[in-house]
Amino acid sequence: MLINSFFNFLAFCMVSLILCSIGYVITFVFQSKELANQFFISWIFNFNGILVGGTGYGLMWYINKEGKNLLGMLNNFIDVKKLKNLNIVVYSHKANSWTWKIIIGVPITIIGGIILWSGGYPLQGFSKYYLAICSISLYFVASYILTFFIYIILMFKALEEELKDNPISKIVPALEYETINNFFTITATIGIFGLYFGFRGTLTANLDILMAFEPLRKLFILPVILFLPIALVYSFYPRYILKKIYDMEIINQLRKLENIRLNSMDEDIQTKERLDIEKTVSEIKEKLLAERKQLPIINYKDSPSLGLVILMLLQLIVQYDKVINDFFKIF
Repeated sequence: MLINSFFNFLAFCMVSLILCSIGYVITFVFQSKELANQFFISWIFNFNGILVGGTGYGLMWYINKEGKNLLGMLNNFIDVKKLKNLNIVVYSHKANSWTWKIIIGVPITIIGGIILWSGGYPLQGFSKYYLAICSISLYFVASYILTFFIYIILMFKALEEELKDNPISKIVPALEYETINNFFTITATIGIFGLYFGFRGTLTANLDILMAFEPLRKLFILPVILFLPIALVYSFYPRYILKKIYDMEIINQLRKLENIRLNSMDEDIQTKERLDIEKTVSEIKEKLLAERKQLPIINYKDSPSLGLVILMLLQLIVQYDKVINDFFKIF
C-alpha cells in the first residue's frame, strides 16, 4: 500500500514535469526565451509545481483507485443486513461518488481560483494563463480529497452510533484490519504534506498584488484552517472506531467460547463443538498476536502522541521556515 502511494507520487511528479515542459516549449516558440525561462522558474521553484502536483494529484488518484476497495473491505467488518442507520451506506456511497465531489469541488475551485487570480499572476499571454489553469486546478484536487475525508468521518460517526445499540460487527481477518488502518494513516499523512507544499508554493508564487494587498494575503491561510483539522480527525477517528470494532469482536468470540463451555459442562463435548472451540481459540490468538505486532504509529493508543508530534513539527516549520514565518507575521 505504501509502495503504491509512492509510485503514484512519482508518476504525477513526472506528469507535472511533462506539463511544465509543454508549457516551456510553447512559450519559447510563440513568445520568447526570457518568458519561457521565467515560466520554468515559476512552475518548478515558485509554485512548487513538481511536489504539489505529485502529492495532490497522486493522492487523489490513489484515493479514487483504492477508496472503493477500502469501503468494500469495510463491508466485511459489519453485517449490512442488521444496519438501522442507513446513513452509513449513504456516506459510504458519497465518499466515492464523483457527482458529490464535483458539486462540492466546483464552487471551492471557483472561489479559490478567484482569490488566486486576484493576486496577480506573473508572466503574460499564454504562459500566464497556462500557469493559472494548472495551479488553480489544484483547488479541485484539494476539494476532492477534503470531500472524501469528510464523508469517511461522517460514515464512522454514524457507525459509532450504530455500535452503541446494535451489535453489527463480524469476524475480520487481522490483515484486513491492518490494511484499512494503514490506508487512513498514509492518506492523511500525504494530505498534510501536500497541504504544506501547496501553502508554501502559494506564498512563494510572486503574485503581483499578494505582497501589496495584505487583506488578500490573509485569505491564503483558509486552506490550512479548513484542511488541517479535518485531515487530523480523519487520521485518528476512523482508526479509533475500527479498534473498538476489533475489540468488540474479540469479546464476542470469548463470550461464544464461554457459552459453549457452559453448555457442555454436563455432557461430553461433541466433535463439532470441539472444532468450534478450537476455531474460536485460533481466531482469538490470531487477533491478539496481530495486535501485539502492530507498529505503534498505527495503534489508536498512539494517536494523541502522533498528533502532538505533528503539531510540534508544524511549530518548527513556522519558526524556522522563513517563508512561512514571514507570512504569519502579518497576523
